[in-house]
Amino acid sequence: MMDEVKEEEQTHPVACVTLEGKVTGQGGEQVDTHVAVTEFSNVVFVLVSQAGGKIGTMLHASRDVERINGQAAATGAADEDASPFTITTRLGRRDDMMATMFARRLIADLSKSSNKPLLLGLTLVKSCNNVKSLKEALNLVLDNKTW
Repeated sequence: MMDEVKEEEQTHPVACVTLEGKVTGQGGEQVDTHVAVTEFSNVVFVLVSQAGGKIGTMLHASRDVERINGQAAATGAADEDASPFTITTRLGRRDDMMATMFARRLIADLSKSSNKPLLLGLTLVKSCNNVKSLKEALNLVLDNKTW
């Protein structure tokens, strides 16, 4: 559920969308979720926070590229289990599989229209650290993306 979307005025060169929404926790409670999507010239920054805008875990995600005749070319998956994306935790919990899944889904969507990497700041409360809540938070971002 989305409460309010604010798009920054076009006089600023950086595209930015911020919104407050609700994500359903494991016990059915509605958790306030702050989302900010900012597209810089070299990276897309996404913040998803249920802690008043604070960043808990910071991840970097990018599409893997290989050099072919001196030019960068996106790699495809060599097999069904391989991923053409690299996800690294820059700050925070390195064993958070939910955060990695969130970043992987976002970079997969982003890479359809852009070669920019993703910088993700993610803070979820304990009751929202499950697949259903993660999908709701992901939909908040994807429904309001700048790319």
